[in-house]
Amino acid sequence: MERIEKNIEIDCRNLEGQDAIARVTEVLKHQKHTGIQVLVNTESAMDSLPRFLSMRNFQISVDSRVDVSIVEGIPIKGNTDPSEMESTQDKSMVFISSDYIGKEDDLGKDLMVDFIESLSKRKPLPWKIALVHCAVTLGFSPSKALDSLKLMETSGVGILVCKKSLKELGLDTENSEKMIGKIVDTMDILSAVKESEKVIRL
Repeated sequence: MERIEKNIEIDCRNLEGQDAIARVTEVLKHQKHTGIQVLVNTESAMDSLPRFLSMRNFQISVDSRVDVSIVEGIPIKGNTDPSEMESTQDKSMVFISSDYIGKEDDLGKDLMVDFIESLSKRKPLPWKIALVHCAVTLGFSPSKALDSLKLMETSGVGILVCKKSLKELGLDTENSEKMIGKIVDTMDILSAVKESEKVIRL
C-alpha cells in the first residue's frame, strides 16, 4: 500500500528559487500528501516558490521568522496528482545568442520578444534558458522580453546569463532589480547543455 504523508516538510534552505522549485517538484512526484511545508531562507526562493505553488492550485501561507521562512501549501480541490506538476516542465534547454531573429532590425528584435513571450505560455516549459553574447540584454530593463523571462523564472525555469558577455558589453549587474537570471560562467552553461535532453538554439 502506498504511504500517504499527511503533511510533508521539505528543506530548501540555502537553495535559490529555481533549485527550490526543482526539489519541491521532485518530492511531490514521489509522495502523496495533504499539504506541504517548505523551509526557505533565500530571497529568490521566498519570491518564486509561493507564486509557483499558487499557479499549481495550492493555497499558500507564509510564516516569516528570523532565519527562515516556512511556506505552507494546501492543495485546492483536485491538485494532489504529482504528474500534473511534472508536466509543466521538461529537460529541454533554449540557447539564445542574439537579441533578434533573422536580421538586426526592428522586425528582428520584435520577433525575438514575441518568441520569448510565446515560450512563456508553452507547456511544458523548458528546463533552462541560456543568454549569451548580445542576448544577455534581453534580461535587462527596459527589455520588452523581461516580463516573459521573469514569468518563466517564477515558474521554475533556470535563466543562465553569461558572465563574460555581461563584462564585455559593460552591463551593470549591481542593480539586481533591473535584471533577471543567474550570472554564470561558460563552464556552467556547457554543463547545462550536456545535461539537457534537447537544445533549441537561436
